[in-house]
Amino acid sequence: MTARFSGICRGFQEIAVAYGSTLRPDLGEAGREQVHHTPPGLSLEGMFALEHRVNLSANGVLERMMGAPSITVNSAHFQGVRDLSNKLVVEATSSDGIVEGIRPASGERVLAVQWHPEWRVADNPTSRELFAWFGLLLRGASMQEAAERVAEDARQAS
Repeated sequence: MTARFSGICRGFQEIAVAYGSTLRPDLGEAGREQVHHTPPGLSLEGMFALEHRVNLSANGVLERMMGAPSITVNSAHFQGVRDLSNKLVVEATSSDGIVEGIRPASGERVLAVQWHPEWRVADNPTSRELFAWFGLLLRGASMQEAAERVAEDARQAS
């Protein structure tokens, strides 16, 4: 049985490091092309209001699941991947090239995202689809089976 787990924000970063990647701590600095973290002192509502688009890798799990080449996500992280391990595959990137989604190249059932899909999940169809995928994965579906089922359920609901 292969591993089945997911990572969100810091979990994404820990998975990246566990697979041999290195991190960079500068994504919250002022003057960056893409802002990834809000200034200190904001309420949770204000912190999670910061959003940006992420491009989903062609034929990747996230693209198949979401049925779109890009999605809008919240952004509340000041660290990110500096050097990506060759043991990982990119699933999503921001416009400034920061890796926002990863999975192991080995085929283990692992997916990690840099954003916070748990924030106001009930109000966000993209987040609900991601958590539906996580649930199917934990029940034993393959990554591809889960992505196809979530995509089909989303098509039927619309």
